[in-house]
Amino acid sequence: MIKAGDNLPDGAVMIMEDAAPKKISVSELLGDKKSIIFGVPGAFTPSCSAKHLPGFASEYDKFTNLGIDLIGCIAVNDIFVMDNWSKNIDPENNIKMLADGNADYVKKMGLEWDASEFGLGLRCVRFALVLEGVKITEMFVEEVPSHVNLTAASNILKVLS
Repeated sequence: MIKAGDNLPDGAVMIMEDAAPKKISVSELLGDKKSIIFGVPGAFTPSCSAKHLPGFASEYDKFTNLGIDLIGCIAVNDIFVMDNWSKNIDPENNIKMLADGNADYVKKMGLEWDASEFGLGLRCVRFALVLEGVKITEMFVEEVPSHVNLTAASNILKVLS
């Protein structure tokens, strides 16, 4: 599993750009930006929809005031699901939705979670990364995937303040 101090592994995710799916390398997406990438077990799931994504969407301006250039949300879902979820919760489209439909990238990070017992198959754990380019400066992982505590926007704001 990746950890603070590591660089993110090479790999790609899908984003929506000009209403069309686009594959992009993580290094190209992040560049030399100061970013936050948070991972959720699934779009439209209860904790992800009620707490995690809305927390980052509602606090977006506070993050940008602290120098954050990009906030991304990654899940093991297809980009069409991620895009529709974003339209429901973040209509301003401030949070960049990152789709990892086959869990290829979360596996490279070592952040996959077998949620088969819930009928969800392979997903990602709930996590949050603070990044300078591709270098991880802070990393938080929830022990229980349905919990949103360490990875909540409010906690990341405290860490950055």
